[in-house]
Amino acid sequence: MNRLENEPSPYLRLHAKNPIDWYPWGQEALKKAKKDNYPIFLSIGYSTCHWCHVMNKETFADQLVAKVLNDNFVAIKVDREQHPDVDEFYMDACVKMTGSGGWPLNIFLTPELKPFFAGSYFPKEDGLRNIGFISLLKRIKWLWENDRQSLVVGSENLLKDLPDYYSQALFNRSLLENQLSDLKTRYDTKNSGFLPAPKFPQLHTLLFVLDQGYVLKDKVAIEMANNTLKSLLAKGCYDQVGGGIFRYSTDSSYKIPHFEKMLYDNAFLIYTLAEFYRVTKELYYEKKALEILTYLEDRLQDKSGGFYTAEDADTFEGEGCYYLFSKIEIKSILNESEFEFLSQYYQIEKKVTLKGKSIYIQRIKNLLGY
Repeated sequence: MNRLENEPSPYLRLHAKNPIDWYPWGQEALKKAKKDNYPIFLSIGYSTCHWCHVMNKETFADQLVAKVLNDNFVAIKVDREQHPDVDEFYMDACVKMTGSGGWPLNIFLTPELKPFFAGSYFPKEDGLRNIGFISLLKRIKWLWENDRQSLVVGSENLLKDLPDYYSQALFNRSLLENQLSDLKTRYDTKNSGFLPAPKFPQLHTLLFVLDQGYVLKDKVAIEMANNTLKSLLAKGCYDQVGGGIFRYSTDSSYKIPHFEKMLYDNAFLIYTLAEFYRVTKELYYEKKALEILTYLEDRLQDKSGGFYTAEDADTFEGEGCYYLFSKIEIKSILNESEFEFLSQYYQIEKKVTLKGKSIYIQRIKNLLGY
């Protein structure tokens, strides 16, 4: 048993039975790293993060992984909802090193907390697309013992460059116009949006495109922003029955969601919808904003008045099973023309037997006027 069993964070307690000798963020771990002159393996996540759960089950629960980590590193587990400051700093470093970020955030540090290698999800074994975690640990162990100076120098250069990384993003008109032009070249004219699958909502990007379209009187930009937001809201990335937007779409057309819902995504969606309504005066956006408010009050608000940070994607039956209906179940609710209409917008697969959906079935009937 490691040191996480009595931590207040449910995310940390989730890892309490790992064979890894985890430390929570604090002086005890840092003192051990300095005393033993070990590099630090810092892993950051949160309780409703799907890939955090996957890496926990596939990698952190493995005895061989634990042996390599325990013998050569000081392992620290952080809940980003407990330590957003720690998460923000090391996520910035990860983005600078790799060009992208995400959770779980796995980052290697010197005993002085200087980052020198970062990544997100790592499987236990090597694969075609990913570095195997055990191989990565052994490689970093070798570098630490045989070429430590290069790791330290690289880390110091990274930290020195981080302020420049932000200064390059100082706003000016040329930068804004170049960014809008780049987004136009990356726009998905068939499905809308600016990324290949998986597609995240990118609400900040939509607000930027809308704002620049309005300032420059650029009808193409405004149309891009409107089409993308409406695609998000009209298809499977938005919970048409229970309300709320999902974390992202696993396909390019926003039909198939990853079923995690985040408080901050939905809260920011309300602001986004308000801005789109202000610019376009479309009542559709006002209606959707009110739906999101209702969802937050119904599903994420605690009895004491506070709000939960997320709804988990994982269930005992599998990812997102609470939201899934079989073709037979849907046909029992809808007539043939309604079913054909629904099939145009949603991915309808083979028969799945699921439980606990009576409230959703009733809401479907309510929406259709039953």
